[in-house]
Amino acid sequence: MYTLSNEQANTLIQLVIEQCGSTSINRLAFTELAYSHFESIPGFETIQPNQADELINQLWGMYMSEKEESATEGTVKPNTSKVTVSAVVPVDLSKPTIKKAIDDGKALIAKGKTKADAARAMYPQISTESKETIVAAFVEGATLTPKGAQTYWYNCRRKASKEKKTTQ
Repeated sequence: MYTLSNEQANTLIQLVIEQCGSTSINRLAFTELAYSHFESIPGFETIQPNQADELINQLWGMYMSEKEESATEGTVKPNTSKVTVSAVVPVDLSKPTIKKAIDDGKALIAKGKTKADAARAMYPQISTESKETIVAAFVEGATLTPKGAQTYWYNCRRKASKEKKTTQ
């Protein structure tokens, strides 16, 4: 039930690499990032730890082999997975509520908080805005990449939905 195609696995690895930048990542950090992305995959929210560990082992092996290939070639291996990128939609970030959320996110980053902390603090302020607007605000205020911002948008939306259900 919990399987990933090669394309999905490669995309997940590329997301982890993108979040880490060009620095090497250890197994623990890789595992934590992969787990956080599992929450964004429909159906994987309820994955059992032993099943998740099996997938993490496979993904780690793929990551390490890609890393070794890059090291021996002396270049970074290009991302050959096919990721669908939606068309760029112009967004207006000049609304006072959006500006405030962006400023709050930047302030948290300046205080040394994580990008995730900044996005989670921003989301309640702008949760009624469109997906594109929230993603653009996350890019600006939480200093996320567009792909990372989309992942955080999904996670924040899902968490807010769960919280809403538990309070009802």
